Amino acid sequence: MGNFLRPKVQNINIVQTRHEKTQRNLRSAAEGNQKITTYFPILNKMEIILKENADLKIRLAASMCRVAKLDAQPSEFKILNILLECAKSNAGKKPGGKRYFAVIKELAFLIYSLGGLALYEMFASDDNFPFPSITTIRRVIYCNDKFVEGVFRIKQLKDFLFLHECPLVIHLCEDATAVTGRIQYDSSTNQLVGPTLPLDANGLPKVVSFPATSAKRMAEYFENHDTSRYAYCIMAVPLKEAAPTFCLCLFGTNNKFKTADVQHRLAWTKETLQKEGIFSLNLKFKIIFIYFY
Repeated sequence: MGNFLRPKVQNINIVQTRHEKTQRNLRSAAEGNQKITTYFPILNKMEIILKENADLKIRLAASMCRVAKLDAQPSEFKILNILLECAKSNAGKKPGGKRYFAVIKELAFLIYSLGGLALYEMFASDDNFPFPSITTIRRVIYCNDKFVEGVFRIKQLKDFLFLHECPLVIHLCEDATAVTGRIQYDSSTNQLVGPTLPLDANGLPKVVSFPATSAKRMAEYFENHDTSRYAYCIMAVPLKEAAPTFCLCLFGTNNKFKTADVQHRLAWTKETLQKEGIFSLNLKFKIIFIYFY
């Protein structure tokens, strides 16, 4: 009977004693141990990215040599020094007054092209790297190569193949992917972009179809033409391992066209490519994922 009435506090005291003993053992075991930094070097963000992405490191070094006119490829530590000097020169300046070296613009453009908008915004934040704004990067893109809806970039394709040391033989692939349809104004061409472009006898989109000459005419476009719900993309795939693909043409469509339009466009594309010395294999239809940033 006495055992049932006895307060059960001894087990609690034992648990507390064991816990304190464990803590003492852990503290004593930690004394004199080496830190993890003894075995692994401390790397900053840029060094980690360059060490884990060999292709990015090679392309960046080549871009720096081309822009800075260097005879030898600089190391990643020289890149870090350039970034540090740029950060010092722009310290305390307003966003509109900051200036960037050509090498840093090349680096920023490369990261944006390979990683996309989300990655670039993370790098270009105030707490990370001294990169230009996304507006500056897009201005560089538009100045280098203006992408006009419906225009076939034949000469750019040839330069692209020479740049990547690819044979002048390609696969043509095309498909449409759904997009959010909306109409916008392009100030550089004074055109509305978004209405579905009509096709000519060769199955090619008529580029200058929606000039923004007056409010009345623009209202007619909204009333009489469908808004593009698909982005139709024609890609050129080089016959070289690991070579990137090239966007030959891109235009909006409502996906209402005939088989004859595709056949006529293919015949025209092959003939035009052959005039530039580029030979294309049979047309392949494949799903192409396009990311708009």
